[in-house]
Amino acid sequence: MNIRHLILPCVALLAGTSLPLWSAEPAAVVADTPGYTVTLEMLINEKGVPENISVVNSQDPTVGEFMDKMAIAMLMKRNPKMEPKIKDGHPVKYTVRVPFHFPPIEGDEGAEANKGPKPSLKLGGLKPVYPTALIIQNEVGGVILELVVNTEGKIARLTTLRASHQEFAQAATQAISGWTFAPAMKDGKPIETRWRIAVVFETKTKMADLKWRIPPRPSLGTFIVGYDDKTLDAAPALPPPPAK
Repeated sequence: MNIRHLILPCVALLAGTSLPLWSAEPAAVVADTPGYTVTLEMLINEKGVPENISVVNSQDPTVGEFMDKMAIAMLMKRNPKMEPKIKDGHPVKYTVRVPFHFPPIEGDEGAEANKGPKPSLKLGGLKPVYPTALIIQNEVGGVILELVVNTEGKIARLTTLRASHQEFAQAATQAISGWTFAPAMKDGKPIETRWRIAVVFETKTKMADLKWRIPPRPSLGTFIVGYDDKTLDAAPALPPPPAK
């Protein structure tokens, strides 16, 4: 199984999530703030025009730094123009920092919930398969699962917390129910633990919403199932609706 997408910890959730704060002082990330904060830094030239935008602090847990990229895109969309900074009678370059805050995911138990001993996924097992019917319909989405890993590294309980499509839930649970782990350890002994995982189904050109990309903590990470939507050209057409 390719587990490169399993990491430790769309657009629909982003409206109104940025903090309208502009500061020439460093903007610290507050560790106990619910949700996730991404702080950008802009270099402003002598005319007050941004020349460069970079990430200086980030709590982004997503595969592919999705939050970081969205924060940069939102800031660029604003096309900010700043007042020139004058020093010794001449305009000079300077930097400002802008924090963007993304709200917590439903059911998230906070950063502390992720600090306990974690199980680790063993190689082998099945990868979730993109449902054919949803490929044909060009549907994307995801599933948030909660799993209990016992002292033997087996999944003792697997629960679907929510899913965008029932077919995605079925595909994810069918594969993941057979996964095995090295159990979490405490004081040298294996222990039973409870974790969440996000399984994302998306194409190369159509991304799933942010709420399917981040599992609520305590989380083991995100697994992405994708397909090349060019295969739609070869997919059979949907049958016509029955005549009334």
